[in-house]
Amino acid sequence: VGFPNVGKSALINRLTSKRSVDSAPRVGITRQLRWVRIGSRIGVADDGIDLLDTPGLLPMRQEDQFAAQKLAMCNTIGEASYLPSVVAEEMIRLINITQGERFLPKLGERYKVDPPKSRESVHVFMTDVAEKTFKGDVELVGRRVLLDYQNGRFGPISLEEPPSSPLEEAGSTSATTTASASSAVAAAGDGATKEDTDALEEEDNDDDSLGGDGAPPNALAW
Repeated sequence: VGFPNVGKSALINRLTSKRSVDSAPRVGITRQLRWVRIGSRIGVADDGIDLLDTPGLLPMRQEDQFAAQKLAMCNTIGEASYLPSVVAEEMIRLINITQGERFLPKLGERYKVDPPKSRESVHVFMTDVAEKTFKGDVELVGRRVLLDYQNGRFGPISLEEPPSSPLEEAGSTSATTTASASSAVAAAGDGATKEDTDALEEEDNDDDSLGGDGAPPNALAW
């Protein structure tokens, strides 16, 4: 049981090594419940594991609209529920946050248009691609950008990063504190005041958490 188009049917087919259930990379292929047994041995009763293939389920109401947009980017929500151009623009802005240096050049190369240089210019980019290739239809551009992302045309890109475990966060905090303290001690040894060491410690913490310029290390300065 899960969201539509996340690979439930594909997983069953992989486990059975054959096309046991219908599967395709679009919403709405599985329309009914279907049981499939794997690992059973001939002549052995109650052997194996029963798997149930189900249609995808979505909450009746999406309270978090940003999460709903991510589902649309992954083709988990039917296209009738959103405007492809709007979702595609938000996807470009979202991916730039963590992978802009790798993603934006591929975006420009694919559509033969200069990639956007700011958040505001994403819409201009979409319009330019529409005029160049899709007879001015920006919704067709949105569908194409989303489809290219879903088919991996821009490479392996995740819309989210896995959450850090408490141990990793504690280790990161400890390392940052140790490095900051070392800087403060070194500064004090050169005759610095307490205000100087406090400022150095605050600067170290900012650099570690924001990549030095207030943005993740791989992001462009939007």
